[in-house]
Amino acid sequence: MANVKEDYDYRDRTSVHIQRLFRGHVGRKIMLAVRDEIARLQLADAQRRARLERAATIIERSRRGFVARTYAEELRLERERLRALERLRIKSARLIQRIGRGYLGRIKAKSKRAEKELYELQWRCARKLQAAWRGKKGRDTARTLREFRDFQRQTHAATKIQSAWRAFRGRHLGKVAASLAGLRELEQTAARRIQSCFRARQGRELAKEKRDAMAETLKRMRAVLVCQRVFRGHKGREKSAVQRALKGLEHKAKPLYAKLKKEEIELETVKEKIEFTSGVLEPLAKDTQELEKEIALIMRSKAKYWDSDRISGAPQRFVTDWLKIRLDEQIGGARDRVEELEDQIAELQIKEREKQRHIRHISRELIPLTTGTIEKTKYERTTYLRHKVRAEKAASTDIQKIFRGFFVRSAVLDPSRDFWIEDYDTTTGQNLYFNSWTSETRWRKPLGMRLSEDFNLAVKQGTGGGEDLRRAGGWVEMTDRQRNMKYFFNNSTNKYRWSEPEEFQDDQADTNDDWFDAQDLDQLIVQSSTTGKDIGTSWVEMCEMDVGETFYTNKFTGEARWSLSPRSAFLKHAVGQGVDMEALEEGEEEEEDIVIGHWRKVADSSGVYYINDATDESQWDPPQEFLDAGYT
Repeated sequence: MANVKEDYDYRDRTSVHIQRLFRGHVGRKIMLAVRDEIARLQLADAQRRARLERAATIIERSRRGFVARTYAEELRLERERLRALERLRIKSARLIQRIGRGYLGRIKAKSKRAEKELYELQWRCARKLQAAWRGKKGRDTARTLREFRDFQRQTHAATKIQSAWRAFRGRHLGKVAASLAGLRELEQTAARRIQSCFRARQGRELAKEKRDAMAETLKRMRAVLVCQRVFRGHKGREKSAVQRALKGLEHKAKPLYAKLKKEEIELETVKEKIEFTSGVLEPLAKDTQELEKEIALIMRSKAKYWDSDRISGAPQRFVTDWLKIRLDEQIGGARDRVEELEDQIAELQIKEREKQRHIRHISRELIPLTTGTIEKTKYERTTYLRHKVRAEKAASTDIQKIFRGFFVRSAVLDPSRDFWIEDYDTTTGQNLYFNSWTSETRWRKPLGMRLSEDFNLAVKQGTGGGEDLRRAGGWVEMTDRQRNMKYFFNNSTNKYRWSEPEEFQDDQADTNDDWFDAQDLDQLIVQSSTTGKDIGTSWVEMCEMDVGETFYTNKFTGEARWSLSPRSAFLKHAVGQGVDMEALEEGEEEEEDIVIGHWRKVADSSGVYYINDATDESQWDPPQEFLDAGYT
């Protein structure tokens, strides 16, 4: 039974082994077939790729050949075009050169002909100049001879005159010598008397100067005291007004002041706590930093022992590992203490900012009741005083303007204005003024007389400052601003012209009225014709046909003038009302001032002065604009 089982097991193992061998053989055949199929597919794919690469190579070679042949053909065509262009350029250059040589040849021939003609002209002109020069030399020689003969005659006459003069001088010197002794005696006597008078006058003047200086010092001191008293009064009244305003608001501000004081006390307490805590924190933080540095050095060290005073307070040697543990414990506690103190300081700072915010809030509530009231009271008082001063100044200016206008009108319309005569009083040594119409005598120059002397209509009706005015030979170009018309005024002769004088074109010219004074006016008007230029409603500009000079005639009265002022040209209702035209032309216009730029010349009872309308500045001396315009 056991053998059967063994046989059965043997056969079973044998069959399993045969099956495994057969399956292995079949598997190997299958794998071989699969590998052959894969190799066949790879070979077919490689052959296909090889055919594609060979076809691509053939196509690329064909394309490159075509591109090369095309490029070679383009190069050949370009070379042919360039050769044709070069031949055309050479042909054009030769043609241009031939034309240029012909043109230059013609120019050269024309130049030679012109040189020849110029030489002939110079030769003819030279002959004429030589003839003229010889004639001039002859005339100069004859004139020299005549002058020499005249000089001889003058010398002979001078000799005769000198001889007569010497004889007269000898006789005169004899008489003078006879009277010199008496003259010297008189001179010495007069000199002693003059010296005595001069010393007395000098002493009186010195005493007067001292009195004037003392009076000026006292006046200045009184003015200073007045200014101080006014300033103190102003400040006292201002302080009193502020105190009254604050007293009226005291009941409103008292609770706020109490609250503000309480908050300030609490703020000071918080600041003291912050200062104390910061004083404790600063050395502790510094000690903690030093401890951290020492621990860092110990951690980098490889020594077995380390010296430190952190444990017992005195330097002592410890085992490094044990010291590390103890120092870590210390630094942990120090860090906790530093963080605790920093938290306390942060809380105190927050409380400090809160107190400061409360104080600012209370202060803002107090501003309208304290500072605002003070500033408002001062501002209201300053505004009141400013308005008061301006009103008083405006009122005084209006009064002065009315008074000056009345004074000027009275002086201009005074029928005896032109009868004042300036004279000299030999007794007092001062100038006096006598009116031949009213027999009135004054020691101060009358306003009507000053108006006539200071009047300058050209500047008064002209443009602004003197920097932009055209000048030539004493003439100044001006503009009548009311009518926008140009005219010309001569500062030296006080003459007016409405056409540009010749001095503006020729510096050597001299425009004057000498020829006009020598003319018969009626005949001159008949021989002249109008230029078409009307000046005003009554005057027209005329031109004399022979010499080309211009003058002005009145269409209604037939009057003729060489100088016509804007006052005479545009003045209405002057004739028949007793107004002297010549006096008006030489004087100042009624209620008008001389204006140059911002400066205005004003004459009143105190004299002539100048006002700047832009800055309200006034002065006695003429400003620079008047000096630049030629007026003093």
